[in-house]
Parts: sequence; C-alpha cells; structure tokens
Amino acid sequence: MSSKTKYLSADERRAIIVESVITLAGLKNPSEITTAAIAQHINLTQGALFSPFFK
Repeated sequence: MSSKTKYLSADERRAIIVESVITLAGLKNPSEITTAAIAQHINLTQGALFSPFFK
C-alpha cells in the first residue's frame, strides 16, 4: 500500500478480509487462523477487522 492512506468502503474492506482468510487457509490449518494473523496479513489492527461487519 502506498504511503497515502486509501479509504475503503465497508464492502471493499470485507472483501479484502475474506480474501485474506482464504489465503491464510491455504497456508495453514484453518482452525489455527487467529484474528491477529488476519490483521497482520493485511496490515490492520484486530479491532479494524470487525468494524466493516457491524456497520
């Protein structure tokens, strides 16, 4: 991502999160995937993972 912050819609952020989970599931056992791992994979905080799903 560039140094300039890009604001994404909730739909776009949800899609990125789901894609990240699918990618991680291909790399490790899905039962071992944590919210911390997902957040780290897409450079977000754990709290930011949940906000697009509750708006």
